[in-house]
Amino acid sequence: MDKSWINLPLRANAKYVHGVLNFLDFAFANRQRDGKIACPCVNCVNICWFSRNDVFDHLIVKGFLNTYVTWTCHGEVSNSSSSVGMNDEEIDTQHDIQGLLDDVFNLPDSLYEDVGLESTNL
Repeated sequence: MDKSWINLPLRANAKYVHGVLNFLDFAFANRQRDGKIACPCVNCVNICWFSRNDVFDHLIVKGFLNTYVTWTCHGEVSNSSSSVGMNDEEIDTQHDIQGLLDDVFNLPDSLYEDVGLESTNL
């Protein structure tokens, strides 16, 4: 999706207005709630929810938040992954609580015995 319009200096530009209308179509098709969406203008920064007309007015008058390039609040899927550079085999889903505690606090095994726990059951 073309987002080059977001940074246009003159918001009365036809390309900017067309971009805003395309954004609104996308956002209302994907993430509207009770006829409202989060407003990505520079003042609201996706915190305040407004109707289509109000968001249009904000984006024309105040401008689009230029750092908001992946519209995740409006239904666009991010291209990044939380496990960049890792495959499924490299992600260990088992947590070694004792190992984590030992690494952080350097706890001796006798401490677990003192409180009535077996260190292997953590």
